[in-house]
Amino acid sequence: VAAANAKAGAATNQARAEAAKAVALKKSLDAVNAKLAGQAVGKAVGKAGKKGPQTIAIIGGKDGKYCADEPNGIRCNRTSVQGWEKFQVLDLGGNKVALKGGRAGKYCADEGNRIICNRGAIGGWEKFTSSQHGGKIALKGGKTGKYCADEGTRVICNRGGVGGWEKFSFKRSNQWGAIAAKAVAAPPKAKAKASS
Repeated sequence: VAAANAKAGAATNQARAEAAKAVALKKSLDAVNAKLAGQAVGKAVGKAGKKGPQTIAIIGGKDGKYCADEPNGIRCNRTSVQGWEKFQVLDLGGNKVALKGGRAGKYCADEGNRIICNRGAIGGWEKFTSSQHGGKIALKGGKTGKYCADEGTRVICNRGGVGGWEKFSFKRSNQWGAIAAKAVAAPPKAKAKASS
C-alpha cells in the first residue's frame, strides 16, 4: 500500500509539474502573440510613434471584400473604397485599438449581435483587442471578449476561436485597390441555325 501511495504521489507531482510548464508556455506564447499583434497594427496604420488615428480600409475574411460603416452595422460586401469604407484606427496600446467609421465619424462598438459605429467616445465596448494570425489581424470585441467574424451581412463578435472569417486585413490608402468580383461563367450561346 505504501509503495502504491508513493507511486501515486509521484505521478501527481509529475502532472502538477507538467501543468505548470504548460501554463508558463501559454503565458510566453501569449506575450509573443501580443507583441506580434502590436507590430501588425503598427505596420497597418503606419510607423510606430505616429500620433493620432490613421485612415485605413478593412478587408473581411469571408469573401475578401472591403467593410463598410452602414447605418445598422459594419458589413464586408464592397469591392472598392469610398467614404463609408474608410475607417480610422487608433492604437490605444496594449494591443487595444479603437475604430471610427467613415459614414458619420463615430466610434465603433461591439454590441454582441453586431459592430456599429454610432458612439461619441471610447468606452469598454469600443475597445478591440488585436492579435496577428498569419499576416492578418483578428479582433476581440470589447463587450463579449469574443473574436469578431465577417459573416458578409454583418460583423459580429461571438466566436471562441480564429478561423478564416475572423481574420481581417487593415490596408492603408496606398494599398487600396478594386477587388474583382468573382467571375461567373456566362451560359453558352445557342448556335445559330443555318438558313436554307
